[in-house]
Formats: sequence, structure tokens, C-alpha cells
Amino acid sequence: MSYALLSVTDKTGIAPFAKELVSLGFKILSTGGTAKALEEAGIEITRVSDYTGSPEILGGRVKTLHPKIHASILCDHSDSKHSKVLANMQAGAISLVACNLYDFSKAAKAGQTLDEAMESIDIGGPTMLRASAKNFRHCLSIIDPSDYSKVLEFLGKGSKPGSDAWADHAKTYSAKVFGAVALYDQSIASYFAGSTPKTSVNVNSIKIKLCDSQPLRYGENPAQEAAFFPLTSQATFTPLQGKALSYNNLLDVDAAAQIASEFGGPSDPDKNLCVAIVKHNNPCGAAVQTSSGESLLEVFKRAYACDPISSFGGIVAINGVLDVEVARFIRQEKLFVECIVAESFDKDALDELSVRKNLRLLPWSQVRANSSPALGSEIRSLHSGFLVQGWDSYGSPKLEKVTATAPSDREMQDLVFAAKIAKCTKSNTLIYAKNGATIAIGAGQMSRIDCVGLAEQKLKNSNKKNTHLTKPLSFEGAVLASDAFFPFPDVAEESAALGVKAIIQPGGSKNDQLSVEACDRLGVSMVVSGQRHFRH
Repeated sequence: MSYALLSVTDKTGIAPFAKELVSLGFKILSTGGTAKALEEAGIEITRVSDYTGSPEILGGRVKTLHPKIHASILCDHSDSKHSKVLANMQAGAISLVACNLYDFSKAAKAGQTLDEAMESIDIGGPTMLRASAKNFRHCLSIIDPSDYSKVLEFLGKGSKPGSDAWADHAKTYSAKVFGAVALYDQSIASYFAGSTPKTSVNVNSIKIKLCDSQPLRYGENPAQEAAFFPLTSQATFTPLQGKALSYNNLLDVDAAAQIASEFGGPSDPDKNLCVAIVKHNNPCGAAVQTSSGESLLEVFKRAYACDPISSFGGIVAINGVLDVEVARFIRQEKLFVECIVAESFDKDALDELSVRKNLRLLPWSQVRANSSPALGSEIRSLHSGFLVQGWDSYGSPKLEKVTATAPSDREMQDLVFAAKIAKCTKSNTLIYAKNGATIAIGAGQMSRIDCVGLAEQKLKNSNKKNTHLTKPLSFEGAVLASDAFFPFPDVAEESAALGVKAIIQPGGSKNDQLSVEACDRLGVSMVVSGQRHFRH
């Protein structure tokens, strides 16, 4: 009789799975909380400590790390010497291991100390999984509860350990296990690196485990083949409606979601509702809720008003629920939107947008699970290799007033808002904002002063397009954020002439004082953050 060893952190579906395994002739080995859950469900089990004859020790740190357990998992039953050793140990064959790991990432993000977080590093789990995945010809290794039904279906067909059919089926799960364990170890390595003052990037090597690729119609251009290789199984980019996403769509979806997430992900209790619209990897507009009474539609309109011309064919990201009012506005105004990313979609909103057959609606969970990348670093390809850098987080910079005049509270809020948008915009960039919304964006220029002229022209164009939607946009009373310092006072002077009243920039130029003097002369306040946020 074969054993199934069940030891899971995520107990989703484990009791029904165990019951079916028993009906198929397996005996159940288990330990800890899993054993308790199975016993409470009325399932007969053998505790690992009874099987090995060794109690758990070191406060539970050592439970399954025992020769009898690992011999039972790793035994090659086609080798008589292996079988003899197993018999002498009075051990049986463990033909199935279902295990998932302590959630280290959750513990590491909970503000725990390094020593506290270390208690959430799983040792026995990865060891069992690696052993069973290695011995796939004789043992099934399962890490994902969503695979339970497929495993039971396979086992019900009567395939036996050691057969070719068993090996062909089991190796698929082994690949999944080794990938998941590699990512688990990578997350721990990144946490250790990030806990030191040196760097969060391993400059010697980086290990990447890619999930199965998702083919794309083509790359940036039709002549280029392309595919998406996810780092996590959640990143499926499978729309609720609409056609499949393209290479360019994925780039813009990621960029739009990044902007919205600067103000909190959907599950963040202190998030600020944000709407971001992106085209060609740059924001066309963004806005945040400025009062609890402001509707999502009002936030959407303020984001859209910034550049309705460029928004044509853009990507929308909302760190909240898309409601029917916004859906109706998009349909009635005949806004051409390629994709909307949102926490979720109201049923009425789905009904409203169902007539737009090509409009993709994408759940936030498929785009990003956390605020930082899956690897903890950014990776970009060159012709001859890869560039790897730490994630550019805005954080909480210490803002320093450098002019005689200080920004008002409202202006300070707009300055921080604009600085976060600037961080997500191609350099060189200037972001003009007012009342929690961008009003003009000058992005991707080789010269920073050219960004002023570009933003000014865009605002004029937007006002021509916006006549029936919003009041005319105006630079008067607006704020300005720059992604890098001012080497000359010209940007401050020209922006003040437009009506800008407050500026935020990193500082650090040897000519900083010239810009400060210009602001004092023109009655403009300026704060420096000490943080540059280039985005090439």
C-alpha cells in the first residue's frame, strides 16, 4: 500500500483531496496543522512522528527531516538494493507528496525583524518537494491546490508508480515544483540582500524561473515574433472580454497599473483612488480622489481631460472597482480605449461595455500582485546582455523648502502627486498638476526646457477637445514636478510665466541657487526631494 504525505500551509481543498486519496487506496501521512484539519474532517491518518518513531523537536523546526521519510520518498523501486533498504527500515513507499510552503513574503512584508521573518522560512517543505519532484517516476509532487482535481482524475485511471504513464504525468508537476521552490528561494535571497545597507541587487548572478510562455500575435511590429513569459502563475493577462492583448498592450497595461499603484493597490486599506491613462508607455493623464464624496466618474473625467487626444487608443488603470457610471461615460462618449485594468468590474458595468466587443477588461490580480516586481528588481535587455537594477520606489522623501515662500497644504499634496507621476514618465519630463490631477505633461524630450513648450501646446489642444466635458484647463495656480534637477533657471522662469505657483525637483545641480533666486523673484515656492527619478 502506498502512502500520500500531506503537509500544507494553504489548506484549500485538502480534506476532500485526502478523502478521495483514501478511496483510491492510499494511506495518509500528515503532520502539524494539516494532520489536525484532516482528523477533524474524520479522515484516518498516521502522524509522521508515529511513522518515524521520532517526535517533532526544536519547537516544530524538525518534523519531516528524517531518513525514514526521505527514503520512502526517494526510493527507486526498480532498484532491488533500494527496496531492500526500505524493507529493512520497515518503511513503505510514499507515492504522493502534497505540500505548499510557509508564506515567507507575507511575513517579510509585515514589518517583522530579520530574526522574526526567518521563522517563516520553510525547510522541511522544500526538502520534501524537491525529493519527490526528483523521484517523479515513483512519486507525484504537488504544490498547487488547483492541481488536486487533475491529480485525482489521473490516479483514477489506474496508472501505477514506475510506469511510463506515471512518469509522463508526474514530470509536469515536478517542473512546477522546482520553479516554485526556486522563486521561493529567490524571494528569501532578495529579502536578505534588501535587509543590508549594501544593495538589493545581486551583482554576481541572477536566477530567473519563467512560467509557460503566452504567445502574442507579434511584437512591437508585425514582422517581430513575440511571447510573454510570466514570472508568476497569476500573470495570465486573460481579459474578461475582448481580444487577446498584444505586445504593446502589455507594456502599456503594466505602465498604467504602475502609475495607479503609486497611490495604493486595490487591497491597500489606505489607498487613494486613482485613474491613470497611458499611451505608448507614458501617461496621457492621471487623477486621484480629492474628497470622499468625489465619484469615480469625476476622477476619471479629470484624468481624461489632461490629454483627450493622446488618450485615443490608450490603456486605463483604476486601483478600484469600475462602476457603471464610468462604463456608461466611455460608451456614450465613444471613447476608444484598448483595455481597462481594474480591481473588479460591477455587473452593470460589464453589461454596459459588453457591446464594445474588442475592449479588453482585465482584473488587476492578473497584472500585478505586489507593488514591486516579482524578482524584486528591474531587468532590461540590451543587444549583448541584461541590465539589472533595484526597484525605483518613491518612498517618503524628506522634502526641503528652499525658497522664501512655502507651498500651501493643497499645493504640497499636488506636488507629491505630480512627483509620483513624473517617476513613471519617460525622461526628460515635467508634470503640471492641479487639484489632484495632471493638467499637462511634457515627456520624453532630450532637453528639459522643450518639455515646457510641449506641455503648453498640449494644454491648448486639450482645451479645444474638452469644451463639452470640463472647464478649460489653466496653468494658473498649478504646480510642477520634474524628474531631475534644473541645471538652469529657464524651466522655473517659463513655468512661473504660465502661472505655476509651486515646484518640486530633486535638487543637486551646482546651479540650484539660480533657480531658487528665480522662484523668489517670481513669487513661486520650491521644494527639493533629494531623489532623482529618471525613467529611460
